[in-house]
Amino acid sequence: MKYKFKIFWTILFFISILFTRFYNLEKTTRFTRDESQNLVDMHRIYVDREITFVGPINYGETIVYPSTTFYMLLPFAALGKFEPYSPALGTAFFGFLTVVVIMLITRELNRKILLLTAILLIVWFPFLETSRWAWNPHLVPFTSFLAIYLFFRKGPIYKLFSGFLFGLSFHLHYLTIVSFSIFGLYTFVISVRERKFKKVIYLALGFLIAIIPFVIFDFRNPPGLFFNYYIKNNLISSGAGGELTLFPKTFLENLYNVLVLLTQFKILAILVGLLLSLLIYIDLIKKSKSLIYLFPAFGQIIIISFLPFYENRYFYLGLPFFLVWLIYPRTYASMIVKLSIVLMITGSLFTVKKQLTLPIREPDTYSIRIITNHIKEIVAKDDRKNINIAALASPDQDPLAVIYRHTLQVKEVDLLADNQFDITDNLFVVTTSDEDKIRNDPANVMTWFRKGPVVDRYDVGGTSWKVYLFNRNSK
Repeated sequence: MKYKFKIFWTILFFISILFTRFYNLEKTTRFTRDESQNLVDMHRIYVDREITFVGPINYGETIVYPSTTFYMLLPFAALGKFEPYSPALGTAFFGFLTVVVIMLITRELNRKILLLTAILLIVWFPFLETSRWAWNPHLVPFTSFLAIYLFFRKGPIYKLFSGFLFGLSFHLHYLTIVSFSIFGLYTFVISVRERKFKKVIYLALGFLIAIIPFVIFDFRNPPGLFFNYYIKNNLISSGAGGELTLFPKTFLENLYNVLVLLTQFKILAILVGLLLSLLIYIDLIKKSKSLIYLFPAFGQIIIISFLPFYENRYFYLGLPFFLVWLIYPRTYASMIVKLSIVLMITGSLFTVKKQLTLPIREPDTYSIRIITNHIKEIVAKDDRKNINIAALASPDQDPLAVIYRHTLQVKEVDLLADNQFDITDNLFVVTTSDEDKIRNDPANVMTWFRKGPVVDRYDVGGTSWKVYLFNRNSK
């Protein structure tokens, strides 16, 4: 009977995880020009059977990431027929696997808080956000948690694969080098003390195996695309980071931001901050082995303080180390750990409904899919030429409609460039406003269409989104 009881709760737990990762994903996941460009690149890889080292490129085109993100998400994009939401199926899947790995880690480290950790994993804001948004930093928790889990295992081969997975985390976002370097340095110090060097040697070797192809690529293609290019153009070296004299202030601000991220409420952030400060103090006094995981997470907060602004993604790179530090077994302070987890669960419970029902950013991928499929159908049916698109008078702040352009490119609909409205005959306008407001919109793109006829209007059911087809002004 006890065995059946465990099976029942285990099944219920995994159903809950799947629900909070996949439910209503298409209407809530974020889809900006970053995600739409990634969709175009993955589609090109799939269609052209192109093997490439080049992955996501930031908006300012100053940072080029390796293509690991593309290959991790590509099967899901293909499964979803490269619709806008399809890559998010991949992050939801890896979010589910992340939970499995964390449960294995908790089971091995500290079974006494297994149930509490399980509840946290179902509703915790950081894990829901990273599981429901197809962005390269959001895959880091999976690779890093798996790397930590393998690090626990005995045998050099596990350390080798652990280092390799930390290398993949570096592929996904370069700033993971901060937490990994601190972790590696701490491991090296322990190895020196114990005179056992295999652990750190295999860990470093695995990491090098993961990144050496890109180092070779840069050497063979000067001046380089990855490391050299990034070092010259990253946020810190560009002078955008905080002044050293402002570090104490920015560090405390970012520490507070992280606590709000973990709890979702200011008062809970303060309470958890006090509890964790006490836990850190006790760990330092006791010289706890858990500190090997605390310092990398702390280092991630420190590096954020030298960046021009705080973003959740920067801490997500160190989140695996933080959680492992928190659940690490102790013969003391167990109530501090449990109470901290309970407060984080409490705060996140109030955010679950919003994350599962409201889009991170308008427009949602459901509306984008419906609109672009309608445009494709109209273009094919009427054999329309000289087509262009704009997004006006709506929550979408990009009048040139880049996300729609990318999506239509994947759907093989030929559009004129965003500087060719003067030779456009058919203009699709995506909006949440009525026709009169569109005609009076001051955007330059309407110059040639203000007095032109509307030959098609389509409303996306259940939303305020619609698309108009304007013909050119009559001469």
